[in-house]
Amino acid sequence: MVCDNSRVNIGVYRILLEKYKCDNSENKVLLKDGLFPIFLMFDPVHLIKNIRNNWYSFSAFTLPAINISLDVFSVVLEEKSKAVWSVLNTVYNSEKDNVSTLRKAPSLNQAVLHPDNKKLNVALALAVFDDKVPHAIKSYLPNNNNAVSTANFVFLWNIWCLT
Repeated sequence: MVCDNSRVNIGVYRILLEKYKCDNSENKVLLKDGLFPIFLMFDPVHLIKNIRNNWYSFSAFTLPAINISLDVFSVVLEEKSKAVWSVLNTVYNSEKDNVSTLRKAPSLNQAVLHPDNKKLNVALALAVFDDKVPHAIKSYLPNNNNAVSTANFVFLWNIWCLT
């Protein structure tokens, strides 16, 4: 069973897990007939849209401290660092007059940054978390703490959800 993370769906999942949970699983229930387990999952695309829409609506997220070091990359977020939506606008405004093939973050455009009545559009939500965006942010605003935090936030969401 796959759904978005609305309050009603979370409540239904909670009831199903309390009543029918099996095998100490965090997301598997076995109904009365017992023939087939049902796995409860949230749709990652809906989660991405929710993250993007809340970030757009509130303008900034205060982030927890994160320190991830792997062979391929490392990300450090200081306690209470911020992912700031206006950083994306700054990057877009820095390169909006360039030919799209010469832009560092070609996925950012007016519709992506100001979705207004298109908040449910998956492609617009995914464009914010494009893998080129963090590199563009760090390129245009290398010494801005909020920009670096924003770039790391976008990078982590790209790694966690889109790859």
